[in-house]
This record gives sequence, structure tokens and C-alpha cells, in this order.
Amino acid sequence: MSINSQFLYFYIDELLRNQWVDWSENILSKVPEPEFVLKRGFQTISGADNSSTRTRALDCFRLGFINSKLISERTGTRDSIPTGWQSICDGEMVHTQLGYMAYTIGKGSRLNGKNRLISEGINSISSVLILLIGFSHNERWYTTYSIFSFVLERVKMELKRDLNDEEVRILSGAVFNTLDFGDASQLINAYTKNNSNFKLSYLFGRDGVDGKLDFSLSEFESIINDSSFNINKTTKHKACLFWGNPDRGVYFRAQNSHGKRFLSLFAEEEQLRESKGLKSNLSALLDSIANEDTSLDVISYISNLQFENKNISIETINVMKSLKDGVLESLE
Repeated sequence: MSINSQFLYFYIDELLRNQWVDWSENILSKVPEPEFVLKRGFQTISGADNSSTRTRALDCFRLGFINSKLISERTGTRDSIPTGWQSICDGEMVHTQLGYMAYTIGKGSRLNGKNRLISEGINSISSVLILLIGFSHNERWYTTYSIFSFVLERVKMELKRDLNDEEVRILSGAVFNTLDFGDASQLINAYTKNNSNFKLSYLFGRDGVDGKLDFSLSEFESIINDSSFNINKTTKHKACLFWGNPDRGVYFRAQNSHGKRFLSLFAEEEQLRESKGLKSNLSALLDSIANEDTSLDVISYISNLQFENKNISIETINVMKSLKDGVLESLE
């Protein structure tokens, strides 16, 4: 089964300031004219046909900003109006708690992008969104953040040093390539057993460069220092850019947020649950996003989770406080 371990192909701050604010104000808060009450009504009114904005509309559902879909998936023969767009046509709101927060902080960032509390709010949003970047393998959900954190720590142990920002970005590309193109099982097995018995890989397929490079952790440093290596010639190279750009990537934003410790503890507990044969803490939430027209509310779901490590609940409160501070600052 194919895996898409990192679907984010945009920067969070750009999405919030631009499309999400515009859609929230101009489309999602108004009942459309009758001619737009049809299956492709959102595409027509937003100009989302034949452009990346169509994908962004689906991503807003996958990221938990809205509780139901505005646009149907391309596959299938369903002719009915998507649930979310039907709600808008009926005068109902589709914003989730996270969606309202994202709109308010995005609007504040548009007006004053240098404000510290607003920037911290975007980072805290990233620390929530990054948990929704995951994949299903052998009928179990995994968060990509947890797998990546495991690999990063193993590489640091092997090299006996921290990685710089560029190395982190390049390593994320190897993790995505390894998970998405046939080698996921051996990596997940090592993740489950918490050992280094796995290989990473780069799949090349751009600018006349083809082939696959499998390598051990000890070889990572020499590969990326080879003058012939270019991360931009690998498949899904943009996935690691939007993940690992040091200034704007979702990973670094999350790591620079008040949710950093929350994410670290959450990843530890996810790995512990995997070793015990238990489902991910996020299974019900990710199932609702992947399989349903209407999803569970992300903020409520995460806030009400019961963790074996009680410190995670404390750190969850810190994330929510940062989000609240960002919202209040934006409102001012």
C-alpha cells in the first residue's frame, strides 16, 4: 500500500495569512448565491479549479481547520454536494476551534507579522498541525513526526553530534523517501524495537538523474557531503523543504514553539504504545479525517486525551495557552 508521509506543500504562515483569511471572510462566512449551490460550487466561487487552491481546500480539512469537506476527492463518482459546502449553503459554519484560531492569528499576522505573540501563535498552530501529518501502515496510524524524531535521534547517536538545520532538512527527505517508496516496514520495525537496524534511502527521478540510493546511518554524513549529491534531484524534495526550512518549515516552527516539549513527550508515548502493540493515540481522529466527510474537532480531541505520562497533559495546556495568547493579541 502506498504511503504519503508528508503531504504539506506550502508554508503554514502563508496559508494562514492569505488563503485561509480570504476564504474565511469572503466565502465560508456567507451563504452563496443559488447558482453556486452545486457539487463544484466552492471551486467555482473561489477559483479553485485547475489550481493548487483546490488541493489547499482539501488540506484545510486534513489539517482540521474545517469539520467537513468543501471539495470532493477526484476519485469516485459521487454526485452530491460535499458536506462542508452544503453546510455553507445552509448558513452553517464549518470552522473548527482550530480553524477559528488559525483565522484570527492569520489575520493578526497579516496586519502585524512581526508581533512576537502572533508569531508564537503560528508556531503553536504548527505544533498541533504536525501531528495530523501521518500515514497508515498495516492498519495502524503513525505520526510522521514520531518516526522522524526517532530517526533523527538515531543519526545523532551514530554521528555523536547534533545535526545542523540543513542536515535536518536533508535527513527528512530520506525519511519521506524511505517511508513512501517501499521500505517502510524495516524502518517501522526498528522504530517499534527502538534500534538502529534499518536503512534509509533516496529515490532520484529529476533532471535526468534516476535510481535509488540505500544507505546506513553511518553513511549519511559522507553521502550528503559528496559534491555529486543534490537533495533537489530526489523525489518529493519539496516535501522536505516545507517540512525542514529553518525559518518557515512546519517542523522547525513546531520545534520553536511552546509545544516543543509536548511533541517530544507525545512522540515518546507513541513509540511506547507501538512497542506494546497499541493503537496510536490519534487513531480515532486520523480515521475520521481519512474516511469520513466530517471529522472530529482537533483541539477538543487532543485536549481530552488521557496519556500514560501525565506530563503530556501539562504540556498540552502550555500549547493551548500560547494559541490563546496569539488569538488575543491578534484581536487587539
